[in-house]
Amino acid sequence: MFQKLLSALFPPSIDRARIQTACARAQHQTSSPIHVEIATQPVSDALAEAEHAFRRLALHRTPQRNAVLFFLAPQARRFAILGDCAVLEHCGEAFRREVAESMKQCFRKRDFTGGLERGIAQAAALLEPHFPAPNPPAPGPLSSGLSPA
Repeated sequence: MFQKLLSALFPPSIDRARIQTACARAQHQTSSPIHVEIATQPVSDALAEAEHAFRRLALHRTPQRNAVLFFLAPQARRFAILGDCAVLEHCGEAFRREVAESMKQCFRKRDFTGGLERGIAQAAALLEPHFPAPNPPAPGPLSSGLSPA
């Protein structure tokens, strides 16, 4: 599982509307639900919290087992990217590394919303060949989105 300490301060405010728009765009590219969760309380282990959130959101119950979670812990200055078993099977560990690397470029410039947008877009592009979106995308209980932890 990927976990990275950010060198820059991670602001507690993220432009939620832009993140929701990025998730909606991704839903037009891939059937993989892409969800963003932002911790509102301090966490000691972002990865463990991300795994808990993945289960709590029932992202492990998608029919194709292809969900992705971006978990942000602003107070701990950490983030985790989790993919369900089909994501790992089709995209491998390189998926998380590539997505995280694209996000870090923006994070270093203190553009945290842009980093999330870039990560979501990168994830959707990498997932699309394996999990294309239905025509039209069908939102449901496990559709892409954003929620506070």
